[in-house]
Amino acid sequence: MQGFLPNVRQQRAAGYAAIELAQAVRALTAERRAGREGLWVNSEGSSGERGCSGRHLFGWRDAMDIVVKWRQLSEPADQVVWVDLLTQREFEQGFGSHTPMYSGQTKCVRYYMNFNRAMSLAKECLLEKGHAYDAQNCEVGLGSDDKQEAVRRAKTALELYTIIGQDSWVVVPLHSLLKEQKQEQQHDNATPTSNGNIQSSSSSSSSFKRVSDVTVAPGCIEGTRLTLVKVPNQPDAVEFSIRTPVTPPRWKEFDAELEYGWERLINAMISGNKAATAAAILCYGYYWYNFMPLARGTAAVGYTTMLGLFWAAEMPITQPIPKDYQVDWEAILARHPQQFIERLAQWFIPEQACPPAPAAPAAASISPSSSNSPMASPRSSDAGSSSGKGQHAALIAAAKQLPDVESLPAVNQALGTIKQRFNALNGPDAKPV
Repeated sequence: MQGFLPNVRQQRAAGYAAIELAQAVRALTAERRAGREGLWVNSEGSSGERGCSGRHLFGWRDAMDIVVKWRQLSEPADQVVWVDLLTQREFEQGFGSHTPMYSGQTKCVRYYMNFNRAMSLAKECLLEKGHAYDAQNCEVGLGSDDKQEAVRRAKTALELYTIIGQDSWVVVPLHSLLKEQKQEQQHDNATPTSNGNIQSSSSSSSSFKRVSDVTVAPGCIEGTRLTLVKVPNQPDAVEFSIRTPVTPPRWKEFDAELEYGWERLINAMISGNKAATAAAILCYGYYWYNFMPLARGTAAVGYTTMLGLFWAAEMPITQPIPKDYQVDWEAILARHPQQFIERLAQWFIPEQACPPAPAAPAAASISPSSSNSPMASPRSSDAGSSSGKGQHAALIAAAKQLPDVESLPAVNQALGTIKQRFNALNGPDAKPV
């Protein structure tokens, strides 16, 4: 992919991580099918247990720990750490990612391919709310109808910045499947009063939920922030980027969302419904990508996790990532998991699993820019050269020969020490550690 170089150690790490994760998930589903509570694991070394001793049930964070640890070993100098394990001050201030697409007069070679979709989504969120936010999280209103029309016509980052008139950002609201499920439960538990009105048996929430000083609509959680800032010491130069601050309130919401998604995923696997399992895996990946809980490596960990989960579900992925395609950005620029599913269904999902759509959100909550924007089918957009096509076919053929994970040696036993894992990552031709 343009702007990226192959990294054999990280490729090996992804392979080992996918196998180990798939084997762990198979063990968990076997315990559940046998009528037991789940898979009990030691708490030492679990990032979510913070050094506590004892045992706990294997959950979503234990699954991610498997992949995170392999990513850490693939390049020990990279700061692949959970954000909530940074210092309390860094965590509370909202440590987050920052990825420019356009800066000054420069198109970022890695990410500019997402500029048009991101710009359309930024304008949509701006017009929907009627304002952006400044660096102090104060509202920056659009004001007149003329300004709103100017926003609709804006094509470049500089044009949009000039209309707003200062550094600003908008937040992408994400549809929450957990909140949707809770709202359905509240509706089911509602009882009619004497005057015929419906009164819920649970306490009602306020009409809007404030998360990290950002007001988002009911049924939504805070996604990424699309930011426009002036580039210092450069005339007529602005930066358009995504920034995702990970604060304690936001962490709490995504933790609950991923826990709910993990249970949906495991239950779907146990049921044997491949379509439901595929949908649950992609929904889980969607929230992981938007969460961005790692200081570095969230995208690689997320993709490896989806590979491992599909493998565990006896649906190994046989398609390589298409050229000029970034899976994490497909999630970041989608306001509903169904949009993410529909895009990946064009190439990623095995053909035997056509996932059903989650409950469709209200029309206003779906982003036209992220759901209807034109995009060539990735299956037909691979390298056009004969050598490229031959390599592509060879990759698919090799992937189709993947064995069942239970027929492979248990990774956590065969590579049970850090030394063994380093030797495995270095490859057979390297000098042993």
